[in-house]
Amino acid sequence: VDVTLTTAGTAQNLINLVGLDDPTVNIATNPSFETGDPPTGYTATGAALTQSSAVTARNGSFSMLVNPANAATGEGAYWTSPALGGPGDANSQLYLVASAFFRDAAGSGDDVRIAIRDTSNTLLVAGQTLDLTTTFARSFASYPLTPTPTIYRVFFETAVQHNTNFHVDSFQ
Repeated sequence: VDVTLTTAGTAQNLINLVGLDDPTVNIATNPSFETGDPPTGYTATGAALTQSSAVTARNGSFSMLVNPANAATGEGAYWTSPALGGPGDANSQLYLVASAFFRDAAGSGDDVRIAIRDTSNTLLVAGQTLDLTTTFARSFASYPLTPTPTIYRVFFETAVQHNTNFHVDSFQ
């Protein structure tokens, strides 16, 4: 540390930690889809789920393969959060921030996204829509937590109706 004290021989703060971002915490269980076939902790909605091979993993040994039924928009899978609440103070708002990486095997260009919904499946916020390619791309969404603890569902879903299988990995 190379600092000249304002007053020699007097204690002084050398760094102010106020205002620095808090670290993120991944509360998602099985975020790399390493456990179970279909992956443990995820619920299918209008799609079939399987644990994919190591060839299609971004992190770890597996990813989740989603096979939409091609009947509607929003087909895929979701993870259910524990009850989450914020402090109720406008100066220290907390957010549920969710992200995942998506790809397909053929570069179809079909659309997928991450989305945050309530337990009635009402859309609260949708992440950016991605055109599926043969390389992983990230979609993320954030939603402000209310003071009352609430359970949320984080969806990995088709953004338009299609029947293209897609992979999801690195969920946080």
